[in-house]
Amino acid sequence: MQRYTSVRYFAVHPWYMEFFDDLEITGESYQDKPFKKGAYEYCTFTNCDLSDTDLAEVRFTECEFIDCNLSNAKVLLSSFQDSRMVRCKVLGVRFDTTNGFNFSIHFEDCQLDHSVFTSVDLSRSSFKGCSMVGGDLTEAKMSMIKAVGCNFLNTLFDRTDLTKTDIRGAQNLIIDPTINRIEGARISQDSLIGLLSKYDLNVD
Repeated sequence: MQRYTSVRYFAVHPWYMEFFDDLEITGESYQDKPFKKGAYEYCTFTNCDLSDTDLAEVRFTECEFIDCNLSNAKVLLSSFQDSRMVRCKVLGVRFDTTNGFNFSIHFEDCQLDHSVFTSVDLSRSSFKGCSMVGGDLTEAKMSMIKAVGCNFLNTLFDRTDLTKTDIRGAQNLIIDPTINRIEGARISQDSLIGLLSKYDLNVD
């Protein structure tokens, strides 16, 4: 079900972009129809199938995605600002291709396996109870954020800024402190072994 409360156009040089606000979109599938391009503000998507959907250049501001499937969605130059994803499947999404201006998504209990955040500024984002198996956080800026209770199995940390980051409750965390910034990070005691894995130590 899709409820439109406001639709208008505004100038975004050199084209015009359709504007939607305060939409409640429930149970929609975009497998056989295109996602309507434009700027979405204060919209809620619930139980929607957006997998493999072309979301290029779509703007999401203070939007919520709840129990949605966004796996392999195309997000080239898409904009996410102050948005939230809860219990969503977000597999294999290239967030490194999004518009980085004020990028901000709060992920909660999401499946983010094999998604790419290379060089993304995540300083306005957060992760809670997410699966990030096989993800790529190379050169990501995660300073001072919360990334708690996440599964980082085979997640790539390379020149990642984790300064003062809260990563308590992490599972399968392996970070090389010689190539990543981890000063002041908050980490659970049982995750400390992941900082020593490169030394192939036998810790009893």
